[in-house]
Amino acid sequence: MVHPLDRRPSPGGSVAYDGDTAISGVPGTAAAIVLDFAGTEGSACGALLPTGRVRDVIDGVEVTCVDNGMPVVVVRASDLGVTGDEDPADLGADDRLRDRIQSLRRHAGRLMGLGDVGNTSVPKTTLVAAPRAGGAIATRTFIPLRVHDSIGVLGAVTVATALLMDGAVGHDLAELPAPGAPMSIEHPTGRLTSWSSSTTPPIGPRSAGRASSARPASSSTGPSFPALEAPMAPMHEIAHMAHVELLTPEPERSLWFFTEVMGLTENGSEGESVYLRAWDDYEHHTLKLTAHTTSGVRRTGLRASSREALDRRVKAIKQAGYGIGWRDGDPGLGPTYVFRDPDGHELEIYWESEWGTRRLRSWRRR
Repeated sequence: MVHPLDRRPSPGGSVAYDGDTAISGVPGTAAAIVLDFAGTEGSACGALLPTGRVRDVIDGVEVTCVDNGMPVVVVRASDLGVTGDEDPADLGADDRLRDRIQSLRRHAGRLMGLGDVGNTSVPKTTLVAAPRAGGAIATRTFIPLRVHDSIGVLGAVTVATALLMDGAVGHDLAELPAPGAPMSIEHPTGRLTSWSSSTTPPIGPRSAGRASSARPASSSTGPSFPALEAPMAPMHEIAHMAHVELLTPEPERSLWFFTEVMGLTENGSEGESVYLRAWDDYEHHTLKLTAHTTSGVRRTGLRASSREALDRRVKAIKQAGYGIGWRDGDPGLGPTYVFRDPDGHELEIYWESEWGTRRLRSWRRR
């Protein structure tokens, strides 16, 4: 979960609005407002470096996959045949480039644990090049295939974090500031200033980021939410919380703990994961342990109360804008729909389940 903390000058207990901080594209200047973001590392993917590596090669192109508040694939602009200084409209009109970006992000999505990202907005793809306007790096960001006129706050924090990692894509192109000094990220319409507390690749511990703004906080009547088509009371639609997947950098010790100390029963393994079942659980597994570079909760499973309930909840999730997509279920489970809640926690929902040693009931997702 990302927790922003707003810091602004307040001499004598009164907010000072005057200052020389400017936002690109906004007339005038004002006092700087620094946003401190805590708990940003791995907010969507479970780790700052979701693939476990500072650099990967996808489709023959070197990339850095990083998540410090926003999943981003960092790519050298020159590796895709562009300079990184183009107008967003020109980049967006390049069908060949768009196809390459889509291929990169779909492959990266799987490596980052995000599944099929073909119809989602993350990960974002940021092309980097040597700075041209006095900043640390020049950027062009695709969200997912539309070129952004600037760069998002958390996207800038994530890119800045990547640039500080020795060996990451863009590190050798960047004009890095002195340790602790702000980093200016160039984008098509100006620059955005960011700080990052990460100076080494912190795959495990949480890192934090900051971004500055020069606009006084505006008033708001409260959050708005998407209207659901024919909403219905969802009680009785979710039967129970079914299982949880934990990431562990010490798989053997974790397996020993949950079997010998907690008394769960091992019920199979697949790839880097081991499935464990509690004594009175009627389903295939209660806990999924997955070897990883860091610890954390990757995904929580919910079971629908019926096939029809699953269909209705998936429809509601899609309408609310939090859907990720269908995937094959884990052993003992049928088709599973993956989604996120508003805080970015990843969950999955399914209906078809193997009860004890019974055969999996046949059901084909519509």
